[in-house]
Amino acid sequence: MIECPACGSSATVKDIVHSLIPVPYTEPANYSEVIYTCLTCGEQGDFTGENDKAITEALNKSAAASVVVMLDHLASQGIIQPGFERCLRLSMGTTKRWKEGEYTASDLALLRIVRTFPWILEVADNNFNVGWRRLWNWFRTNKHK
Repeated sequence: MIECPACGSSATVKDIVHSLIPVPYTEPANYSEVIYTCLTCGEQGDFTGENDKAITEALNKSAAASVVVMLDHLASQGIIQPGFERCLRLSMGTTKRWKEGEYTASDLALLRIVRTFPWILEVADNNFNVGWRRLWNWFRTNKHK
């Protein structure tokens, strides 16, 4: 039996609730949340800390799926991986490694920014020195993509 952290009673019940956490550009992270309820004092929560592991695993799985989805979307818009890497001055093969699951939180953030604002690649390709008129014209002609 699991003891209540508030009153020390071992009169607890375990419930499992299926939960979703939104993840950009892919299906939500799906996990089973464990909630203990103390029958003595009414305290509720994750008395054992087991939800942290389940949430982390679910988020990692969804993040890995989102990397593939985002890179595939960019490719469908004509942004090929070597061009992506060149614009951002990433080493060759970086996006291939990302697709294989080798990425950091900052890699994921960069990819989400580029997926959300693909015109940023033109800015990067021009050494971040693009006139506003040129950038606006590019954005206006490509916003339907």
